[in-house]
Amino acid sequence: MIKPLVKSSQHAKNSSILQGHSISWQEQAAMYYVISPIESIKSECKISQCTLGSSNEVDLATSSVADFICLENAHDQFNSSLERRKEQMTRMEAEQEKENQGPRSIAEIRRAKSQLSSTSDDNDEYVHGKQAICHPTSRAFLCSPQELNIICSWKTVGEHANDIIEGQHHLRQLAVRPQRKSKSSPLLIGAKYDPCVNHDFSTGPLHLDMVLSIRNRLVHAAVDFEFSLQSRQDITFVGPESFRKCIDGGEEVVFPMEAIIFESGMYNLQSVKLTTVHDDSRTQYLFPLQWIVKVNS
Repeated sequence: MIKPLVKSSQHAKNSSILQGHSISWQEQAAMYYVISPIESIKSECKISQCTLGSSNEVDLATSSVADFICLENAHDQFNSSLERRKEQMTRMEAEQEKENQGPRSIAEIRRAKSQLSSTSDDNDEYVHGKQAICHPTSRAFLCSPQELNIICSWKTVGEHANDIIEGQHHLRQLAVRPQRKSKSSPLLIGAKYDPCVNHDFSTGPLHLDMVLSIRNRLVHAAVDFEFSLQSRQDITFVGPESFRKCIDGGEEVVFPMEAIIFESGMYNLQSVKLTTVHDDSRTQYLFPLQWIVKVNS
């Protein structure tokens, strides 16, 4: 699920904020979105409810704007398959020439057999996978539960005021949930709490309830990790300060915690540090997140 990261006041003033942005010459615009997993993941393609930059209502089910990215993807997949086929034929011809020149060594026979088997396995996975039952230009062929495809459509005025130039850019197969490996943290963290609290400190400190979650964003790989909290002087946390756990791909761990705050102010509750463990290597991840809570006395 994709949601725009905008201020709530902007939503109140303009309900059609996602219908497009205007920028002048030599200007650029940056937009930020929050990507969260869908609770019930199904096989069909999910399309965002944005109107693809159009000021008019667009039926996303029949929109021709999204069809171009499907055609582009089908064209690239065809070219990739054609190149793989050409490489395979060239390799087979080279091996045939070697056979005509004389007997091959055992190492050459094993190497050729392994190369052919790896190529056939890749082709079988491509043919017998989900994409094989979908039309090459369909959105189901384009989409994958682990990837994100972005369409940026734009229009501008040409040399004459009546000349309208339209175009669109595509960003395809952006890895959101990698299969097995990821350069960034394979774990996602989140917290649920009351962001604004009124408390009478004459009765004692504030006990703020929190619910923390850790999700494995990899699809087919388990992650062994260690959870720990950085020490704080302004906040005391009550709950599991450290533990080690292994979670499978796509799974989530949820556990409660309590933050004890002794005076009013603005506090960043994010103090989580995760360390992934793989064989003998350990990798630490510090998340640049801010879980801000405002405490009024």
